[in-house]
Formats: sequence, C-alpha cells, structure tokens
Amino acid sequence: MKPKNLRFYATGLICWLTFSNSIVLDAHAERKTDPLKLSLPKTIPFKKSQQKALIKGQVVDASNLPVPGVNIKVEKSNTTTASDVNGNFQITANVNDVLVFTAIGFTTKRIVIENEHTSLKVALQEENNKLNEVVVVGYGVQKKANLTGAVSQIDSKMLENRPTANLGQALQGVMPNFNVSISNGSPNTSASYNIRGATSFYKDKNDGNKIKFSSGQPFTLVDGIEMDPNQLNPEDIESVTLLKDAASAAIYGARGAFGVLLIKTKSGKSGQTKVNYSNSFQWSSPTAVPDILDAYTIQEASIKASELEGISARFK
Repeated sequence: MKPKNLRFYATGLICWLTFSNSIVLDAHAERKTDPLKLSLPKTIPFKKSQQKALIKGQVVDASNLPVPGVNIKVEKSNTTTASDVNGNFQITANVNDVLVFTAIGFTTKRIVIENEHTSLKVALQEENNKLNEVVVVGYGVQKKANLTGAVSQIDSKMLENRPTANLGQALQGVMPNFNVSISNGSPNTSASYNIRGATSFYKDKNDGNKIKFSSGQPFTLVDGIEMDPNQLNPEDIESVTLLKDAASAAIYGARGAFGVLLIKTKSGKSGQTKVNYSNSFQWSSPTAVPDILDAYTIQEASIKASELEGISARFK
C-alpha cells in the first residue's frame, strides 16, 4: 500500500515522525526546509579542566600557637602532607577540593578550597574528652583499639571520695592483676606493690634448699621521675597507668622487668577556676587493753612470796 501524500519537514538533525490513516509522514518543525539541507550546530562546548593550586598556610591552636605534625589530606585522594615545627604546610589540590586536618588531641577540621590563590590559617580546637581513649605506653601514646600490650589505666574519678590515707589504700581493687599489700591496719602504713604475683624464685639454703618465690615491685615513675608513690596525696593524681607485660623492659630496661607504674599528677588548666574540697578523719584504738600490775606491785608480791617460803627474796 503506497502512501498517497508524503510530506517531510526537518530542522537540524532531529525529526518527529507520525503516521496517519493515509500513511502520511509528517514532521513538525518551525520552518520548511530542503530535506537534504540539514543544519549542524555551529559550536560544540567542551568541559573546562580543573585547575591545580598550591595551597599554603599555617595550623595553630586556640592560643594561636603553631601545631606541628598535623596531618593534612585532600579528601577522596591520596595527596597528604604534614605541618612542620612552625605549623606551616603546603599542598597541591584542585579548586573546590576539601582539605582534612587531623591531629591527636584536636578535633578534625574540613576546609573547602575556593580559588587557586588561597592562603589558609587553620585554628584547631582541643578535644575535651579522654583523648579518644589514648593510653600512655612509655615512649608515646596509642589508641586502645590498636594497643597490643597488657595495660591498665584509671583516672582521677576512680580515686575520688574514697576515705583513704595514702595512695596504696586508694589503688586496692581498682586495677586487675595489681596486688597492693599493707602489713598492718595503721593509717600511716606504707603499701607494697606487685604485678601478677611471684616474679622470681630461689633456693633457700637455710631451709634445706627449698625453692621459694619472691615478689618484685614495679618500677614507679611520677611525672617521669622515680619516687615513692606512698608520698603522694591521692587527690593530686590525674591518672595511673600500669604496664604489665615484658614489653616494658624494652623501654625501661631491667628496671621494668617486674612491670612499670606510671603516675601523672594534676596540673593547671585554662578556663574557669574550680575549687574542690574533701576531707577524711581517721583514728585508731585497741579493741581491748589488758589490766596488768605495775612493776612495784609485782616486786612486792615477789618479796612476800619469798618470805612465806622461807627463802631470800630475788631481785631482778
């Protein structure tokens, strides 16, 4: 069946085709043109390439002091750098890229690059939490999630409002595998410390060469200085870290063979002034006092007993 009437209208390269009952090919266009004379777009737009920019700047803290060692990374890329000892840095990135600033003890910050001539001064805010569960391990710090050594740590909240006279009494029962021994009930008795029980053994020649065990004490450092922890006020302590395994000897040598006890005391902090007061009163008295004779009465009784027996008195 042949079409009776065939009309063709076109504009550009695109045609809309419709068929009617009489099989008429119709094209809708703004104007009629020759079917063979088709117009092409005069220009073809190309996407503009992104421009690289050398970004320079400085990283400071809330006190406007430079922060060294800050990791700077271009988000969604492998381009990274770090700030130097003066907090200065430079990094190559594209316009509209996002720079991510991260450092231990500070909150993460993101900044968008607006143009290729951007010069930045980035102020990082300190984190007021527990330093993201950071643990002191002697030669630096590590997150608990990445920690492989046997470490226990407590903060000042574990020692608050405990009626104790010294640090030894305050540390009893707060850390696993940490043994605190107090020889008597006197309030001023110093405590002895031990980690995981017996630490060495020997033969006792005075007892038939029997093998006996001894308990060594951990190496104790207070703010990096060796001292007796019993001289500290429990209220002055900020944190106590206990290094239990043999890896401590790799840092502290033979002194750390029986473990290491790291104590950090409180220090002044900026901000609002806070005053905390606590007190503890202790006294002791014997449960029973025997009623005994004095020396003169005992001697008189001895003389009378000798007279009754008819012998001479003995004086001692």
